[in-house]
Amino acid sequence: MVWLRYCFSGFAGTIALFSLSLGAFAHGGINEEASTLRDLTNRSALIVRGEVTLIRYSNSQPSEAEPKGVPHTFVTYQVSEVIKGTLPNDKLTLRFVGGAGEDGSVHLRTTVPTFNKGHSDILFVDGGPPDACPLVDCADGRFRISNGSIYNAWGVPVIDVVPEIVIGGKPEFDLLTIELPSPKFDDIIAVPEIARLIQEKFPELSTEQMRRRYNEETPATYSLSYAVSPAVTVPAETEGVVANAEAPAPISARDFLAIVKSIAADSPPPRGRVIQPDANAPFTVRPPQPQRIRSQAGEVQISDEELREQQSLWEGEDLQGQRRMPDTQINPQPQRQRIPAPRDRTRENRGPDRRTDARGDRQ
Repeated sequence: MVWLRYCFSGFAGTIALFSLSLGAFAHGGINEEASTLRDLTNRSALIVRGEVTLIRYSNSQPSEAEPKGVPHTFVTYQVSEVIKGTLPNDKLTLRFVGGAGEDGSVHLRTTVPTFNKGHSDILFVDGGPPDACPLVDCADGRFRISNGSIYNAWGVPVIDVVPEIVIGGKPEFDLLTIELPSPKFDDIIAVPEIARLIQEKFPELSTEQMRRRYNEETPATYSLSYAVSPAVTVPAETEGVVANAEAPAPISARDFLAIVKSIAADSPPPRGRVIQPDANAPFTVRPPQPQRIRSQAGEVQISDEELREQQSLWEGEDLQGQRRMPDTQINPQPQRQRIPAPRDRTRENRGPDRRTDARGDRQ
């Protein structure tokens, strides 16, 4: 689930809220075998440290599947250090699916990172032409720097990275804020559903009066804060999750970089070349391709005890306490997630992936 909070109110805020209500929030593919830091390094064509200096939004060319095109975000970094691969200069521009739509709506995919100017990152970039997400394993290929410490793409502290990536503790929600351009009034009312909502809300105002008032009150940009909640709560005793009432401090950016450089020194040569997109040029995107799922015939064996337990869970009861299970809520106890080493797998349709949240829940 995605929670959103925007920063301005009044007449302009109400209009903007109508446009936001038509935004799309999609789930991308889940990476069940999340990568180790060595795997991310070995598979990267480029590893850099940089700061976001420019963000632009643009829709892809219309298609039969997407008549209005798909919103994308173009992010430009001022690169301060190249750890693996080469760059022609100190600028790096990457394109990600999602962002501000031309009609004022906001399109987010819960497994694709979002960006804000001034944020600093360490990026593990995949080779080849621009795709839905240019990072290795998408969100897994972004590590954020805040106050000299390392956080994952969702603002969760990174506790350790050797031999496995361990995350846990309280997220830095300041890292989960994006700045978006305020939509133009004429673009908003061009959407029939939004135009109807506005007329019902302000029947006493003519279209010209609403346009003038909106233009006077609306800032050039607005901030949008978001948080992603897991669908279920994983108990602390679940395998692979270590309860952690007082999570250790996150690893420092200095130590993290030293480890990455050490791994990169003996990693394979870069796979391919990073092709940077042109934010001013029209572009098309491939329609999503269904993934093949290999099925294996066979009868599933289940004991009577397992059957009774399963039936109890279906009915919403706790076997130990014989009580109704509570509604899902955020667990105040931070936990750590030990990420298993990856198995070889074929990615027929490389898409955005998400690892875990602060409690170790898979998204």
